[in-house]
Amino acid sequence: MTDRPDHGHRNRPAIDRAADGFVYPRYAYRPPPELTRPGAARRYPIVIVGAGMVGLTLAADLGSRGTACVLLDDNDTVSGGSRAIAQARKSLQVWDRAGVAAPMAAKGLSWNFVRYLHGDRVVSQHELYPEVGHKFPPMLILPQYYVESYLVDRCGELAEIDLRWKSAVRSVTPRGDHVLLQVDTPDGGYELEAAWLVAADGVNSIVRRSLGLPFEGTKVEDRFVIVDVKVEDEFPPGRSFWFKQKFHEGNSTLFLRQPDDICRVDFNIGPNADAQAEMSEARLRPKLQAMFGAGKDFEIKWVSLYTVEVRRLARFRHDRIFFVGDAAHQISPFSGGRGGNSGVEDADNLGWKLARVVTRRSPEALLDSYDAERVPIADENIRYSLRATEFISPSFPMSAVFRQAVLALAERMAFARPLINSGRFSTASRFAQSPLSMPDVDEAVFASPPTAPGCAATDAPVLLDGEPRSLVELLGRDFCLMLFPEPVRADIDRIRDGLDRSSALVELLVIASASTAPADRFDGCALAFDDDGLVRERYGLVPGCAYLFRPDQRICGRWANPSPVRLAQAIEQACGGMSASRED
Repeated sequence: MTDRPDHGHRNRPAIDRAADGFVYPRYAYRPPPELTRPGAARRYPIVIVGAGMVGLTLAADLGSRGTACVLLDDNDTVSGGSRAIAQARKSLQVWDRAGVAAPMAAKGLSWNFVRYLHGDRVVSQHELYPEVGHKFPPMLILPQYYVESYLVDRCGELAEIDLRWKSAVRSVTPRGDHVLLQVDTPDGGYELEAAWLVAADGVNSIVRRSLGLPFEGTKVEDRFVIVDVKVEDEFPPGRSFWFKQKFHEGNSTLFLRQPDDICRVDFNIGPNADAQAEMSEARLRPKLQAMFGAGKDFEIKWVSLYTVEVRRLARFRHDRIFFVGDAAHQISPFSGGRGGNSGVEDADNLGWKLARVVTRRSPEALLDSYDAERVPIADENIRYSLRATEFISPSFPMSAVFRQAVLALAERMAFARPLINSGRFSTASRFAQSPLSMPDVDEAVFASPPTAPGCAATDAPVLLDGEPRSLVELLGRDFCLMLFPEPVRADIDRIRDGLDRSSALVELLVIASASTAPADRFDGCALAFDDDGLVRERYGLVPGCAYLFRPDQRICGRWANPSPVRLAQAIEQACGGMSASRED
């Protein structure tokens, strides 16, 4: 039922042992009120099916916004094996906003280099986006079981979340103003009603099957055996990819170091190999011994088989039902970490919209933007996935010729190295045609930085009340207007008057240099100092300009000199076409 047991892994693991440093927890089942208190209310504002990484992220996001939800899962533990191990910066920012990123960042390993090999020769090696002034690295190596366990702990801290283990959804039926669910538990079955239902129950989604929705796409004739190996060695925290080598009979192999002395190895076995034989310890051990070196001790912890399939639903919203993560789209793991991270971004996109709708701060029309924004991103990720898969395992003779030429040239010629494709790394994509964004009328003013409407916020270091902070974490849980540079008091009053006309809750953040006037000039505003100048550089700030950020820390408008009327219009549009009432 959840997006954890399958996640595209087609066979039950041949070997599945707890990784050193992590013990798989068993969470307590508690009888639901529907079975213990006859006549208890059965309708809930939001119900999420599937407590995998994506469902837990959505629940934590809603709970941190003060919005109640029920989260159902048929299991009582977290994912077995590493599965989604590459956590992108945007995902970490989402988890940070929900109050759970700190233990993840402390446990994970920063992924700081990529290395490609052809045989025993390194044909390309480079650092991964060496940037300064970001709270989180571009990519963090942290197995999915750790991510989920931290999210479960956080959900347990939030009173708004009702997390129900051993609760298997058997059917879903739309009923006009709600959705009816049939749920099985160890104590028997019961019915549950949801005003809004979110399916986060993976590639074999019971919600999708209950609705009879086709899940169409491409099945690539290629398979990979994925192995978690315990081996004590000082491997650097990076990604090594062999396109051919002797220890695996000339096929592709991926290697990544994880926490707890666990390494991830992915062996390409092709479409015709005996999968069960390839997954056996008898076949894996000689390959791993040759890979790590004679005499090196290691222990196989987990093995799974992945069949590459790339597909999606035609639409992600079906009236009162939404699909997120693998229930909505399946993406090859060889896409630079776009599978799990795109699911987290689905939750990030949907959470604030549901929260606003159930609290009557926005109209239901706001929810239509989920499809408009996330379907094009799924298509983009699918394109990246298919291109990477074709380069890794060419299906056409000309593809094989192209790959051979690129690898041969890359060893000597710099221009060929960017053509090596084992997955373009996950970054937050822009919503180029979002119905919530305002036209970028002042685009030429901002020196073309990657901060146009629809883009995710770019981080930079700032000082707030004398303390170092991250810009992204200051952008608030609702709408936030960032102003630059020090507007006079009259300007702030004029802007605040415009915001009051929209009746939306908008925080004001002033970006200033260290030489600014005293803070009392900015009563009612957060004042952050851009000592390093990175905010100005990364956003192309000019005197008098403003950026408007959504509750998911995406840009919905930017102006060189905003008028109160224009700001009010932008907020109304970003709220879904209705000015929402301010809450006390």
